Amino acid sequence: MTEQDYDKLLDASIADLPKEVAPPRDLWAGIDHAIEMRASDKKISAGNFRQIAAVLALVIGGSWFYYADTGFNSTSSNEVNLTMLAADIDQGFKLQKAEILAVYEGQPALTLTWKDQLRELEVARSSVWNELKKNPNNTYMIQILLEVQQQQLDLIKNVHTTLNHDI
Repeated sequence: MTEQDYDKLLDASIADLPKEVAPPRDLWAGIDHAIEMRASDKKISAGNFRQIAAVLALVIGGSWFYYADTGFNSTSSNEVNLTMLAADIDQGFKLQKAEILAVYEGQPALTLTWKDQLRELEVARSSVWNELKKNPNNTYMIQILLEVQQQQLDLIKNVHTTLNHDI
């Protein structure tokens, strides 16, 4: 065969090929879903930051006004009762946790055991909270309470958002 024959054969083969190649399955639904999830994650996270800031402002502001009204400065400066502050922080956490759970309700999770892990962290939070009630001036226990609460929130977010970002 000559070079011209090869060119003609190649042109004929190209002409016989379909103009469009269809993928083995419909990929657009998955791509659309991934784009929507990524867009909604950004909206959710921006909204969460505003909600978190608002809750913290209310908790801190409410605590400050409470202590100012009850004569916080008139009590012994060596003994500061942090029970009300811890209660406000815990109440804010419960609201924040409920909001985050509502956002991710019905969405697939990365692991099936995340609710068991969440229950274990809740037991730890309750234990720390009970100890804090016995010794309300223990700032170390307040710090542990905040860490356990943050672990719960991070668990909820990570078990859902990691799966969505892998799409």
